[in-house]
Amino acid sequence: MISLLQLKYFCTLAKNLNLTRTAEQLYVSQSTLSASISRLEKEVGVPLFDRKGGRIFLNENGKVYLEHIETALSEIELAAELAKKEAQSREKEIRIAASHSRIWLDMSVQFMREHPDVRLAFKTENLATYYQRLMDGRLDFVITGAGDLDSPDLDSREIAVWPVCLRVPPGHPYVERFPEGIHLNEIGNEPYIDIAEGVSFRMYCDRILEAAGVRVNRVYECESAARPDLIRSGQGVCIAVDHFTTGRFFYDCPRIPILDPGTDRHVLVFWKRGRRFTSTMELFLEYLQSYLRRNEEESHSGS
Repeated sequence: MISLLQLKYFCTLAKNLNLTRTAEQLYVSQSTLSASISRLEKEVGVPLFDRKGGRIFLNENGKVYLEHIETALSEIELAAELAKKEAQSREKEIRIAASHSRIWLDMSVQFMREHPDVRLAFKTENLATYYQRLMDGRLDFVITGAGDLDSPDLDSREIAVWPVCLRVPPGHPYVERFPEGIHLNEIGNEPYIDIAEGVSFRMYCDRILEAAGVRVNRVYECESAARPDLIRSGQGVCIAVDHFTTGRFFYDCPRIPILDPGTDRHVLVFWKRGRRFTSTMELFLEYLQSYLRRNEEESHSGS
């Protein structure tokens, strides 16, 4: 089989027509160069050089071969450059999925504003797809709750611990009845607005409700974005993460802290174990953590 190195040797010799000078230029011995050219001619099936009086000349076969080989080598070099450019563009791309993309909307917008050279692809997917997407490289990071992606194939880092609260309609009697907070078993038969099954936060809420021995009066199962409007209109109550972002979604919906121990929502970022971090992945992870710290500090100072 003809090698790329043989073709490079041939092209250089075809231009120099001098074994000594070509061998020196290629940093090989004359015997190595001669053997390479002989093997190439054997592979091609015809002589490419004529030898006369200790000199070599490119014959007509060689001239035709050189013309096409130079074109092929140019295409190979172009392909390599295009591959490098593609790799560089991928270095500037981050592909993320999150269990509650609306929470991370402001963060992603601010990140892209501060780093306009980075392409941030933010995906909203079902929890069941996260593992495989991380393993096959279609996702760089997944942001979701502790316990959602337990696998020895993944690494993770905790980035936040958020308490949860009960969100109720404006003027709801629970606001006066439980000014300091409420236990899950005190929700009683209140109409409960839930997230659709299969969503990470729904699974988390199911776990803490089951642990408290509570069976809610579920009247709605909907997308998380629809819950604030349903609660504002008096349709029921819901459990929600209690932090700076969800407070904006649930404006006019009073929050009542949940007092049960062990109900804090631990948020982690996951990635495939052993994968090489690009500089852009490092940049994003650092930005994500600083964003959370900054907003938590602002939230506490404003409360």
